[in-house]
Amino acid sequence: MVDLQLPDNARRDLRGGARASPSRSWRELAVDAAVLVGVAGVAITQPVLDLFGRNPTFFVAGGYGRRQIAAFAVVVGFVPALVAFVASAVPGLVDRRLGACLHGGAVAGFAGLFGLVVCRTLGVDAIAPALVVAVLLGVGVALAEWRVPWARPFLSYLAVGNVAVVVLFLLTSPSAELLTGASYADAGNVRVPPLDGPVVVVVLDEFPLTSLLRADGSINEVRYPKFAALARKSTWFRNAASESAHTGRSVPTILTGVVADEDDLPFLQDHPRNLFSLFGARHPVNRYELLTDLCPVEVCARRAA
Repeated sequence: MVDLQLPDNARRDLRGGARASPSRSWRELAVDAAVLVGVAGVAITQPVLDLFGRNPTFFVAGGYGRRQIAAFAVVVGFVPALVAFVASAVPGLVDRRLGACLHGGAVAGFAGLFGLVVCRTLGVDAIAPALVVAVLLGVGVALAEWRVPWARPFLSYLAVGNVAVVVLFLLTSPSAELLTGASYADAGNVRVPPLDGPVVVVVLDEFPLTSLLRADGSINEVRYPKFAALARKSTWFRNAASESAHTGRSVPTILTGVVADEDDLPFLQDHPRNLFSLFGARHPVNRYELLTDLCPVEVCARRAA
């Protein structure tokens, strides 16, 4: 009879009292991270960056700088997956089973969010069907990663797509134009006459003229006495209209006198010749722009973000 002198932990393994590897290996953790980045990419990164990439006016109106826009893309692209990975990996270093359960829960959560995105895309707005789809997809993806051999590698490869979405947002989306270097053309040879008094330009956004008028087309001086007084002392072009119903196009057109192109953004780089750049070098400018940013830095102090 041979007595094998095995270590205590090996004896426990033979009896099934403990696993040979109580914690997850570093390779497994790396794959876990890639899976979470990939699933979060289709659930959060792609829909969010696609939305904000197609709406650069949001960043212009908020006064966001280049670093803030780039940081926004990085946070959306990687922070949700990073938080989920830390929340599952740290316990997994102590207990393999606990880490695997937390990881599966994170995958199910991201996959469920993707299910909501799919429902929204397909026009399924009712809460109950959307939640059913989200739960089924979340549980299904988590189970597939656990039981289907090819599912885990496939989900990890989606991490490449997540990185690509962030890069495309920063380089090719309409909002990417806000990240390029500012090359402001000068005003050219424009003769600016001296001003005898202050010039005030007020744009009342989403304020239709008909709200001020009586049935005969005159301004209702009882309800709007100040507007009526202004019309009496001014030249009122009653048939004039803004070039566009969108603030991002109509305001630059008003300040430049040139019809804005469809792809132009409401900031100085796309509209370098405007009232601010023409008069700002010779006269003080006190501007308040809510949804545009057309005043040069040397004329107007940069808006607080």
